[in-house]
Amino acid sequence: MSKIKKTYGEAYWHLDHQLPKVFYCLIHEDVLHNSKLKARTPQKHRYFTISDDVLQSEGGLMPFSQKEERHLKRLSKECISL
Repeated sequence: MSKIKKTYGEAYWHLDHQLPKVFYCLIHEDVLHNSKLKARTPQKHRYFTISDDVLQSEGGLMPFSQKEERHLKRLSKECISL
């Protein structure tokens, strides 16, 4: 379970998190989780809650080294600022 879900009781979809090459939430500095949901479906306007059954893995992405984590956070920040 992520820090966000533990703290607030619910995770959420955020537009910045949908951008390519964004692996971290810059507000919470937490790694993002992949989901099983497809981005392009006939139900594109349907609301989906983030529950454990839509997440691909409980731990998010594979663990990164500190150097990789710094690089990916910087990359996420640059992508969002564009």
